Amino acid sequence: MTVNWKLILGILFLVIILIFILTFKSNKEVVKIGAVLPLTGKGAPYGEEWGNAILMAVEDLNADGGVNGKLLEVVIDDSKTENAVAVTSMTKLVNVDNVKIVFSGLSGPVAAVAPVAEENKVILFGVTTATNWALENEYSFKDYTDIALECKFLGEKVKGKKIAFIGVNVDTTLDCINSLKNEGVDLVYELYTKEDNDFRSQITKVKDSGADFIMIRPLKAEFLILIKQMKELEFTRPLICPTLRLTGCDTKEFIEIGKEFLNGGIASGFYVYRDNPKVSQFFNRYKEKFGKELTGDGIFVYDDVKLLGKVLEICDKTGNIADTTCLKEEIKGHSFDSIAGKEKLKFDDKGVASREVALFKFENGSWVIN
Repeated sequence: MTVNWKLILGILFLVIILIFILTFKSNKEVVKIGAVLPLTGKGAPYGEEWGNAILMAVEDLNADGGVNGKLLEVVIDDSKTENAVAVTSMTKLVNVDNVKIVFSGLSGPVAAVAPVAEENKVILFGVTTATNWALENEYSFKDYTDIALECKFLGEKVKGKKIAFIGVNVDTTLDCINSLKNEGVDLVYELYTKEDNDFRSQITKVKDSGADFIMIRPLKAEFLILIKQMKELEFTRPLICPTLRLTGCDTKEFIEIGKEFLNGGIASGFYVYRDNPKVSQFFNRYKEKFGKELTGDGIFVYDDVKLLGKVLEICDKTGNIADTTCLKEEIKGHSFDSIAGKEKLKFDDKGVASREVALFKFENGSWVIN
């Protein structure tokens, strides 16, 4: 029997190379970050996109060598769109997974986990239209447009008109209502709970109000149900949509079935410069990778993770990459390129990002800048 020494030596060489690669990889220092996101429940449409965008940003940072050679690793927990579950997840990330940076989304869960982050000096990035939780906590950073400001702008546009408002009963909806009242808007409103899926009672109560516009603020999972029930009860008026992408007013499904609401409709929200090649490339990458259209909200967490990569590099060079005091000061001290287009991402000394708010009108089958 002839021994094929060339084959044996070749196999041994490959085994040695493989062992070397695995040993080198295992010796790479890892920077662990966490996320508490609504992957199930009514917030799932948001959580899925935010989680995917975080994974894209981490993948991009690691492909560029990580943070001074240290790779990022992300641990994602499901808040189930419930505040209490979000707190449990946050506590686990801090005490078991030993993360020093956490990303979260939706106003209720973010506000619930912020005190846990503050107590443990953990950096918290939150994608939410509410702001108070960030102002009250030194280690918290809010990155989204402000709901009160958006509703103020919309109120100015429709002053002198009567508005019928239907929305989910959460703090940010109340912030919007108060902002409209402060603008002197003639307003009648009805609220429902997060558990509701039948809105006919609220619709009936505002139907005969003589409203010129309908303003809605549902979670995206409720949006088409609400629209279909308004059509069923023959209550149609031009629609006003604050936080355009969060509500679902810009979805293809709504544009196909909601023509009665769109003519004369106005909206507000963060403007994404899709004509920018960098932005369109990002949208295309997302669709190729996950097989779904990006609404645009994933931009916020993608930007935040890329920003984090920069500040981690800075703090690592000072001697401690896990020094969250260094991280929070560096986050506030710099501006960063945004994937969204023209404006830089910058957090003020209160931990609130400045994001451009745009007003939109519905024209020729799509929402365009007003």
